[in-house]
Parts: sequence; C-alpha cells; structure tokens
Amino acid sequence: MAATVPGTPNPPVTAAIGTNVEITWDLPYNGGSPITGYIIRIRHFDGVNFSANTVYCDGLNTLTIINTRKCSVPISAITGDPYQLPWGTGVYADLQAFNTIGGGAVSSQGNGAVILIVPDPPINLENVPSITDAHQIGLTWQPGASTGGTAIT
Repeated sequence: MAATVPGTPNPPVTAAIGTNVEITWDLPYNGGSPITGYIIRIRHFDGVNFSANTVYCDGLNTLTIINTRKCSVPISAITGDPYQLPWGTGVYADLQAFNTIGGGAVSSQGNGAVILIVPDPPINLENVPSITDAHQIGLTWQPGASTGGTAIT
C-alpha cells in the first residue's frame, strides 16, 4: 500500500503550569510515513479564529517539539496579540500532523486550561495601634512580589 497523509490527531491537552501553558498531544496514525511536523494553533478570544505561535510552539521546524509532542507558551504571549485571552479564560488548541505526503485533517479543539496565577501573599502585616481598639482592628501590609498577572482587587 502507498503511504497517505497522517490521520486526524486526538485533541491536544492544554495545562497551565507556572507562567506557561503547556500543550501536549498523542502520536497520531502516521499514514505509513513518519510524522515530520505539526501545526499547533491556539484559539483567539473571539472563540472562532486560531493562530499558530511559531516563536514558542513551532512544530514544523523544532525537532524537540516534533519528537516529544509537547510545547510551552508563556501566558504573556497568550494574553497578548493575536490571542488576547483575558485572565480567567480557557486556552483551547487544535493540531494538524504532517508527513512526507502532506498534512492530515485538523483535530478537534483540546481542553481549555484556565490561565490563572494566584498572587503572592501580602508581606509585612502589622497592627496599627492608633486604629485598633475593642471594636476594630487596624492593619497595614505591602503587596507580595507578584500580582498574579492582574490588579489586586
């Protein structure tokens, strides 16, 4: 039998890990010819359009990504152009596999890891004696080093 394009991959899995979103996927059927690359696309905030991030997730030219079926994109890249994903939203990705014959069908969208980073706890918590009495407690503090990516509310 002659080789064909790769099969449709299973949807990729996205996971928020630290300050990155990691995208992983299973090896699809190769169509009788080794997989030579992937296009990994991330869905925009509009919920319709997708774009590949070839800076951090170049599955066509980076052997490590091709061989491990994993890439990591900084959350700062996903919250910026062209994706514009606000904090607290899901990150959805799809995937297309390639071999020497060509590209197979694009997968369904993978699960949406929610991009949240918990802020650092406040520091230097202190009682304010001039405010504290039998009915109220006065406190002061400074914010922690990281806000978690959004303003502290």
